[in-house]
Order: sequence, then structure tokens, then C-alpha cells
Amino acid sequence: MQEVVDWLVLAGALRPLTESQRAELVRAGEARRLARDPEGRFRSLEPEHAAVFEAFRQEMDRDSWEVVPDVMVKVYPELRTTKTKTAWADLPDPKRP
Repeated sequence: MQEVVDWLVLAGALRPLTESQRAELVRAGEARRLARDPEGRFRSLEPEHAAVFEAFRQEMDRDSWEVVPDVMVKVYPELRTTKTKTAWADLPDPKRP
């Protein structure tokens, strides 16, 4: 997976987020998980196991990238031609000026 991310970064289709953006994603993720599961689904686990799950989720939130849409459709033109209506289909065709 990291190879794909590295390739997309080199192609300019992904940009790293700032540290403050990453920190905000972690805060938002924690809030979203608490809102979805106010009882704390993992409270039944040993505290150290619940902490490991939360640390993993926070790391996943931190490992996010900004997508550069016009470059992404050049790398993956099929994004524009999916059978379902998506925002990708509304982007200009990279083959046309």
C-alpha cells in the first residue's frame, strides 16, 4: 500500500497534510467514534487492549493525505467514467484543453 501512496505523491495526486490538519483529523475521529459508540464498545476489553485499538485508530487518522483531484483523474482516468454518479465525473476531462 505504501508503494501506491508513494507513487501517487510522486505523480502529484496526493499532498501531505500539515501537522495541524492531521491533529484535527485525530480530534475529529475521536469525537466521531465517541458519538457513534458513547458506551465505549471496547470498554469490555482490558484497558491496555482498548488503548491499543484507540492508538491504532488515531494513527489511521494521522495517516491521511490531501487528494489533488485534477491530477488524480490524470493518473486514474477511469474515476470519471464510473457507472455511478460521483463528483469525479464532474471534473474536466484531462484529455481536453
